[in-house]
Amino acid sequence: MREWTGHVTEEWLKAWNLQQLSGAEEQMLLTHVGTCSFCADQFAACLEQDLTEPPAYLHEEILERSKSLEIQAVKKVYQTSKQMRLFLYSLKVGVAVAVSLLLLFVSPIMEKNTIQLKKTYLESRTLTLTEKVDGVWQEFTGWLKDSGEKEDLYD
Repeated sequence: MREWTGHVTEEWLKAWNLQQLSGAEEQMLLTHVGTCSFCADQFAACLEQDLTEPPAYLHEEILERSKSLEIQAVKKVYQTSKQMRLFLYSLKVGVAVAVSLLLLFVSPIMEKNTIQLKKTYLESRTLTLTEKVDGVWQEFTGWLKDSGEKEDLYD
């Protein structure tokens, strides 16, 4: 067991990085780091120091793995999937534009046909006696209003 001086030393940090501490030593180190701000700063600096420089072999390993058949297949599937998503999106937009144009040009025609159908229905329907009297009455009152307005013009 290493000698504990009460604070974390360089020797303890190196041993921790190399995973050479026993369970009890690691427990003691981490407990102390959790309670002492000075040692916590040193511990954090040690962790950050390890993260600043990647291992020398990492670059070549990444390039080698990217050339593997498995990675190339995943890349091709992703590209194909991306193209398919773009195609489907374009298809949706195209259909939406086509439907909008169809509604834009068909709507007035449908409205015109609806008005004609209403007129045809009203004309073909046989009127009841009350409806005939109401129609004649409306025409008569309209004629009276028109004639009254004409007389006002001559005064």
